[in-house]
Amino acid sequence: MSHLPKLLLLLAILTIFLAGCTSSDQSEETIVPQKEDPIINAWVYTDDTRNTKTNYFFNKDYSFIGKEVSPVPNQELPYEVYFRGSWEKTSENHYTIIGEIIYHDFATDIYGQDKFSDKLVYDPYSNTMYFATDPSNRFVTM
Repeated sequence: MSHLPKLLLLLAILTIFLAGCTSSDQSEETIVPQKEDPIINAWVYTDDTRNTKTNYFFNKDYSFIGKEVSPVPNQELPYEVYFRGSWEKTSENHYTIIGEIIYHDFATDIYGQDKFSDKLVYDPYSNTMYFATDPSNRFVTM
């Protein structure tokens, strides 16, 4: 009977040792997923001076599109304005957008297109963006 405690101790040690030697299909490295850039989202920009709203979609492939919409639900605008182009991160929370504006005035039937570039700033505390030249009007996520 004096060998029983030694045998139990040896069995416990072997169990612990063998448990540590089991193989696993999981990699030893922990892969942390990359967080997407905060600009990649659907945004609404409200311009209080022009009384307009623009829906913007910034994509992973560094492109964006936008369309001006009426701030009044179910009310059509007397024109169409579309934006398209590309965006680039220039520094932490700062972006440059380059693209073109395409417009059509229904009353005069005038079509046009202009090139533009602008700077955007992302505010992580409010999860909003704004044009660097006009921080009072904000982009908010849809």
